[in-house]
Amino acid sequence: MSKAKQPAKRSKEAASHAQTPAEYSQLLQLVNLARIWLVKMDFALETPCQTPQSYQMQIGRTPGELEMHETYLCIHLGYEIKGKTEETNIFTGHYHFAIIFELSEHEQVKKLLEDEQIRATFLGAQAEKLVWSYLRKALQQALLDAGLPAAVLPLYM
Repeated sequence: MSKAKQPAKRSKEAASHAQTPAEYSQLLQLVNLARIWLVKMDFALETPCQTPQSYQMQIGRTPGELEMHETYLCIHLGYEIKGKTEETNIFTGHYHFAIIFELSEHEQVKKLLEDEQIRATFLGAQAEKLVWSYLRKALQQALLDAGLPAAVLPLYM
């Protein structure tokens, strides 16, 4: 006669992971997107620079920084984009964005963002998705103004 299988005990990490989607949804209900600002942008051509037929881009991102205020939440994201051919650097661009969310319940939002998994998802996936289309547009305009061929950035990185 075989023994009945006992349900496997879930680790604290697995239990926490299972709760995160509901808590993350709760966070999204407590914040309201108010503004996305391109706070600072610099774009510099390397000298001497000849207009290349094609080039590759390297995209780097600084870790998101979160500022909690009584009535709003601000997330800062920065990107560095370099255009290069095999032989030379063509340009370097720096883009700094600020995303402002209005808060409906400051203490509850603060408590939810103390969870590392929720915070990482909010700063990473959520904030990056909001900013990415603005970054693509700002970069395309800078390339056009510099007389460089357009670059194709993915819809989302």
